[in-house]
Amino acid sequence: MKTRYRALAASLAIVIGSAESLAAEHTSPLTVVRERGTTQIFAARGKSKDEIHAYINARHRVLDELSESSPDEVIESQISFREYLDADTFKARMKSMPVRVVSLSFGWHEQVAGYDLRNEESLDDALRSASAHHRAFVDELYTSAREELEAKAKAESGTEELERHAGFSAHSVEVKTIFDRRGLLVFGVKVRAKARVIKEMKERDPLIRLADPLWESQTPTGRVRKIGIPISPYYYEKQ
Repeated sequence: MKTRYRALAASLAIVIGSAESLAAEHTSPLTVVRERGTTQIFAARGKSKDEIHAYINARHRVLDELSESSPDEVIESQISFREYLDADTFKARMKSMPVRVVSLSFGWHEQVAGYDLRNEESLDDALRSASAHHRAFVDELYTSAREELEAKAKAESGTEELERHAGFSAHSVEVKTIFDRRGLLVFGVKVRAKARVIKEMKERDPLIRLADPLWESQTPTGRVRKIGIPISPYYYEKQ
C-alpha cells in the first residue's frame, strides 16, 4: 500500500526535476510542465523576508477576492503557522474550525515531512499515524548519522569530512531530542472549506502566517496537479 507519509523536500524535488518551469513572479504559483501533466506549486520562493511578505500579501488578496466573489465555493488552502505546534495545541485549534483537514506538514528545521489523510480518517488517528512514521524516521536518522560518523572516524577520513559528518550527527541528536520532548510538531496544514470560512479562519487565528488558496485565475487548461508548500518557522527565520 502506498504510504501517506512523505518527505516534503523530496516531493518538491521530484516535481521540479526534469521539467519545464514556466517563469512566474515570486508572488505567483510556479507552473511546471511535464509529459505526464502540469503541476502548479504554491510556495513562497523569495530569498528575503520582504519577498516572502510580498507573496503572503498577494495570496491573501486572492483569498479576499474569492471570499467576496464566491464565498461559498469550496477550495483547498495551504495554511502556514508562525510557530511549531505540538499535537494537542494543533488539534485544539483545528477542532474549532469548520474545515476538512487534507494533509499535515511537520518536523523540525530541515527534517520535515507530510502526511495525507484518508477520506474518513479522523484527525486524532492521522496524528497518531503520522507520529509513529516520523518517530521511525527520526530514529533512523539518528542511528545512520552516528554509524556514518563512526565509520568515517575508523577510516581516518580527512578533518573536513569528519567535521561535516560530526555536524550532521549533532543535528540528528537535536532532531531526536526535540521529538522525544515535544512529539510531533506541526507547522502547516492543507484544508478544504468554503472560501469565506478559510478567510475567517485566517483572521481569527493570530498564529496563522499564511492561508494560501490553491487557486489561480491563470490555471492552465487540462488536468493540473496543485501542491502547496507551507512556510516553516525555520525557513522564515533563516531568510
